[in-house]
Amino acid sequence: MNTFEHALHLKVVVKTASEKVEGVELLPNESGFSWEIVGPATPQLIYIIETFLKAYANKKEAPLPPVDWRKASPFTRKVAKGLTSIPFGEIASYQELATAIASPKYTRAVGSALGRNPFPLLYPCHRIVSANGLGGFSCGLPLKKTLLQHEIG
Repeated sequence: MNTFEHALHLKVVVKTASEKVEGVELLPNESGFSWEIVGPATPQLIYIIETFLKAYANKKEAPLPPVDWRKASPFTRKVAKGLTSIPFGEIASYQELATAIASPKYTRAVGSALGRNPFPLLYPCHRIVSANGLGGFSCGLPLKKTLLQHEIG
């Protein structure tokens, strides 16, 4: 596990299978920012994951690690692709994301797909907010607030 003192109090657990990420879990971490890679991973995958996480901690963009979307529905993959168009430090509403992926009538379905996002942080579902508040977050609202405060200030 890699840990360093940082204003971002977050532990990222990345579940891997050789050459792809299979899932991500976000946890509060009082000692700073840390990550753990669980499962077999090639050196190249480890490098890509660590580069992404270090960039995120330093408020920079980096290429996404390859992920395994086989267990996700085509709609969930479509929603996730839409998430990648929201830049670091910006937010969008569920309705804006639904419209951006050409599904403006499916705002609730977008919310459900975000709730099943197996790759939070990599596919930044925390950047989606409701029209009258934060909305939900599969990792809990305190972590959503932490991530948004880190990105937006």
